[in-house]
Amino acid sequence: MIQYWDTSALVKLVVGEEGSPAARACTEDASYMLTCRITFVEAMAAIARAQRLDRLSPGAAGMARAGFRGLWQGLLIV
Repeated sequence: MIQYWDTSALVKLVVGEEGSPAARACTEDASYMLTCRITFVEAMAAIARAQRLDRLSPGAAGMARAGFRGLWQGLLIV
């Protein structure tokens, strides 16, 4: 199945929050995961905001950024 993922859904894959388990479950059905180029910048901004609001520690934010970069490599960009 080809799936389009917006920023908020992709961030749930690297930051544990409400909806993360459901987002992870959706990846199991995906043959291809698509997103748009701006998603990368939006995701990095969302992770930085979560850190500023103390929802993520600096270490957790770093892990989330690294996780997103790895995830990005497997996405098809449209």
